[in-house]
This record gives sequence, C-alpha cells and structure tokens, in this order.
Amino acid sequence: MDRIDFQLHALYPQYSKTQWARFLSMGLVLWRGKPVSKGRRSEKLRIDTLDIQWSKIRSLGEWNIIPQGLPLQLIYKDEHLAAYTKPPGLPSHPLTTSETDSVVHRLVKEYVEAQQNQEGFLLNRLDTLTSGLILWAVNESKYQDLTPLFRRGSSLGIKKYYVALVLGHPPWESTECSVELVSRGKRQDPLEESDGSDTRTEFSVLHRLSLDGNEVSILTCSLEHGRRHQIRAHLKILGFPLAGDKVYGPGILAGAKKLDGGHGLHSWKIEIAPGQLYPKGLLLQSELPQWALMD
Repeated sequence: MDRIDFQLHALYPQYSKTQWARFLSMGLVLWRGKPVSKGRRSEKLRIDTLDIQWSKIRSLGEWNIIPQGLPLQLIYKDEHLAAYTKPPGLPSHPLTTSETDSVVHRLVKEYVEAQQNQEGFLLNRLDTLTSGLILWAVNESKYQDLTPLFRRGSSLGIKKYYVALVLGHPPWESTECSVELVSRGKRQDPLEESDGSDTRTEFSVLHRLSLDGNEVSILTCSLEHGRRHQIRAHLKILGFPLAGDKVYGPGILAGAKKLDGGHGLHSWKIEIAPGQLYPKGLLLQSELPQWALMD
C-alpha cells in the first residue's frame, strides 16, 4: 500500500504531495484522535476513517498573498466567467508550496469557494513570463460547466490567439506547425512519429523590424486547445524562437525593457463558439503590449 500522503494526494489532487506531507506533519490528519504520520502506510486504517481538519487546511498560508509586480486588470465579467489581463512574471497558479503570489492567490480572496482547489477556478493557464488574457469561472458550478470547453481535445469550439515577438525574419507570410510534442522535464520536444492532429499552430507575420541591432518579427499565433508550451516549442522547430525565451531559444532579450520582464508572448484573444452557455458566441480581447505595437 502507498504512503498516506500519496493516497491523500491521489484523492485530493488540489493539494500536492508536498503539501499533504506538510499537513500530516502539522497534525491536521487524525485517526482515532491521534495524528497520522506521513510515512505511514494504510494496511491497518482506511482513508475514509481519517479525520481531516479541512477548515484549518483551507485557511493555511498558501493563500496568504504577498503581491509582487503589476496588478491583474479585470476587462470583462458576466454570469459565467471573468476575464483578466495577467502581467508578465506572475504565475497563473501556485507552482510550489512556498508561493506567495499568483493569479489564483489574488482571486481566491474574492472567490472564497475557490480556495478548495489548488488552481482555483482557472479556465486557461499562461506561462509565468507570458502576459495577457486569462479566464476565471465565477463559481464552482460555472467552473464545472466551462472546464470541458477548455479541455485539450474538446470539439466544443475554443480558439486562442496570441501575438509573439520572435528572433529573425521568417521567409513566409503565414505557415503552420503540426508537430506533436512530448514532455521531457520542463520542456516539450518533437515526437518523431505523429499525425499532429491535436497540436496545430497557425502563424502569420505582422511586421519585420530591427530592435537593438537584432532582426525580430511580430507574429500572430492561433491554436485550439494547445498543450503546454506549444507555441514556444513550435516556434523553435520553425527556427524563430521567442525573444527572451531561455528554454526554447538563446535567451536573447531583444529590446529587454519593452518586454517588461517577460518574454515575447501575449495572450491576445479567446473566441468561444456559439453554444449552450453563449448562444451568440463570445470574443474576449486584451490590450496589446507596447512591444506588439512596434512597426
């Protein structure tokens, strides 16, 4: 049998294994009135007999915010969701138990019900250095309704548009990349054999220019239900990595001051096709960053 902290994480994945180990060490999980050791295995007790101190767990310091950087900007809200513009450098959700600031940290203060979920009511996620449009369900019921629309592989009609600042001048005006990707550590690498059906990204050139002595270009990127780092990995495959991308590119910060501490990727628009929740569809759009307005 697995250790208790591993089993608790499997049942309640909104908290990581590290967090469950911490809760156990703090005596917040009891059996017959006594704290359970994190290393204990469950041959002699069942998970459903444990007394979990939920009120204390949910009020722990993981949601105690120490704001860093620029604020979130609310740009749209209805009875289903709220849309915000995320600044570069702010994580979408807590990446470690020691995190003190993220989109989730900031929003669970207003949406208390979301404190039970490690990722709150996030409907899409952006890399820490990516700026732009991020969506949040207004309650648990709407979160359950909306999450299937944003799940990878869904056919319910979500399209996402980004703008990117890349190194180099592409020889094409528009192209696409459908290379399937496989996770390897902190990055996505090409999968040698794939039909690419679920990872297509479309690119178009808006401007080609020179910035701080570097050839750079501004592109639009569009995709449906992409996987983590899809745009960044596809740009590397095409030979035009994001400016400032230290994982998929050389990390050269072309016009570093213009990127405001991020890399050259901004979530610009999200389009929801007509359906039950939005009979006429919905188009959400954030303001473009200054670097995307260069020509």
